[in-house]
Amino acid sequence: MNQSPQIQTAADFGYQLREEREKRGITQAELAARADVSTRWLSNFERGKSPRAELIKVLHVAKSLGLTFELAEVRQKELPPQQQALMDAFMSGPYAPKPNAGYPTATHQQSNAKKHTAEALEHDGEA
Repeated sequence: MNQSPQIQTAADFGYQLREEREKRGITQAELAARADVSTRWLSNFERGKSPRAELIKVLHVAKSLGLTFELAEVRQKELPPQQQALMDAFMSGPYAPKPNAGYPTATHQQSNAKKHTAEALEHDGEA
């Protein structure tokens, strides 16, 4: 089975695109013209010198090479038992992050909407 390379940074992506371009026998100038990017930009990207490369340019280059993307779930490594026990204790303790902390819940928003609607109706009835 052909394992796709794991790309975790812009530099990883640049290195992989360079490898694919070279496999196909395409020069940087040819690929840059196809993807509507400058040769300098492509060279920098392939060498990992563009850590904040514009996504649209990256997509154009990949598409010009005939590459597609596949999203895959990143599997987290299991913690050793001692570390997992500490993490579990923290997540169930008083310092654990609270769901929706500081943000109104849908129920809260609905009850506020009903309250304000009732107040508006009462106010309209007084006029």
